[in-house]
Amino acid sequence: MTYHTPADIPAPRARLIARKVLSFRLLSTVFVLIALSIVPAKNASAALILESGGELIGATGVTVNGGLYDVMFVDGTCDAVFGNCFDDSNFTFAGSELYDAATALFEQVFSANDIYDTNPERTAGCDSISICHLYTLGAEHLGSNGDYRPWAITTNRSGNQADGRQGPFYSHLFSTFDTSTMDDKVYARWSLAVEVPEPTTAPLFLALLLILAHSQRRRSLLGAQVQ
Repeated sequence: MTYHTPADIPAPRARLIARKVLSFRLLSTVFVLIALSIVPAKNASAALILESGGELIGATGVTVNGGLYDVMFVDGTCDAVFGNCFDDSNFTFAGSELYDAATALFEQVFSANDIYDTNPERTAGCDSISICHLYTLGAEHLGSNGDYRPWAITTNRSGNQADGRQGPFYSHLFSTFDTSTMDDKVYARWSLAVEVPEPTTAPLFLALLLILAHSQRRRSLLGAQVQ
């Protein structure tokens, strides 16, 4: 078998080989970039669990009716947790959304994480080893003194016992409802999540730029050959 060094290959053929190698490498890069742009990130729709000292303190990116929300589990009085229990703007959900939020908490945070789903005492604000009730309060106040708020509840039980969610209800006098005095109850404080642009469009944009640059270079080479 005869081996050729670069110096043995005629110049026109060497340029052709170089262009083919460059084209192959460029196409390979483009395919990889396009694949990165269309393959969804792993667990993109899953809520991100927030932990501190082995306790579940909340979650980010919880999907409720198509929107993304953050939730924190906070002990205390309604005023201490939400700033002002009589100000509707301090609460995120209203009406049937309360049940939807409680359901999202049940499905995306607890059911998706066995370690917390089976151990209620590992949720911040809950010390009971058998059950934890998480209260989501609504953005409307009722009653002659405006002290009643609608609420939904997410219930997390130990082991393989059935968990659940219920609501909305209108029965608690929340200005005096202090979860820090109860070992099986805690408030779920919701807020809109800060949305971050998806990074998957960047690889596709770069791939298009490479294709355009390659096309322009080919036109330039063909023009030079014609001349």
